[in-house]
Order: sequence, then structure tokens, then C-alpha cells
Amino acid sequence: MPVTLTLGGVSLNPSMEWIDRHQSQKVDQAVQRTLGGGLIVYHRSLFNGQSITLAAQEDAGWLTLDQVTALEALAAQAGAVFVIDLNGTEYSVMFRHQDAPAFSAEPFVPRLNEGAQDYFMATIKLMVV
Repeated sequence: MPVTLTLGGVSLNPSMEWIDRHQSQKVDQAVQRTLGGGLIVYHRSLFNGQSITLAAQEDAGWLTLDQVTALEALAAQAGAVFVIDLNGTEYSVMFRHQDAPAFSAEPFVPRLNEGAQDYFMATIKLMVV
């Protein structure tokens, strides 16, 4: 069965890597000291906000100019929520604009006139909502 990866209806290279898949936090915590030297710890479980950062590597996960253009259009929609399908598992996500740039793409071969034959290494920063 082939691996699939889509974001907001845009098919992506399924070889992109989810680089923070096992790094997301499920607990938020704040610590304060009292005047007497004691410790107060506040904590809560987090239900949303998991980071999904997809990145191409030098040897895999490249995107075409059409895919880059489509992702730029998605990222330009302020407050929009999209569905990402990671091989059959779906998440509702937003671009992480607070962690700019939320989307970036760098061509393998920089050209003044980029064409359909050009490939890009991209990073897509999302969060589950």
C-alpha cells in the first residue's frame, strides 16, 4: 500500500519527514518560588497544539514548483484550518505563523525563472487544533 501525504487537498511528497513527531509536549508546567523558599508547581494537560513539522531532506521529500505555489497559497490564509492526512491518519491543523516562517522552500538550483522541472527542499510548520 503506497504512503500518502496531503495537506488541505495538496498532495505532498510522502518522503517528507515529520521531524518533531516524538518531541511534542502533552503537559504544560509553570514553577514559582515563594518568599520562604518553597516551590509552587502549576501544571495542566494539553489536548491540542501538537507540532507537526514536515521537512524535506537532501535526498528525499522534495516538492515541485506547483506544490510550493499551492502551499504558499494555503499559508497565506490567515486563521485557516486544514486537514492533513498522514497515511490515513487525519489531523485538523493550522500553520504555525508564530514560529515564522510557517512555510519555506529553497530551490536545489536557484534560477531567475523557476520552472515546473525544478525541485525544492521545503519546511512546513503546523500545529494540531
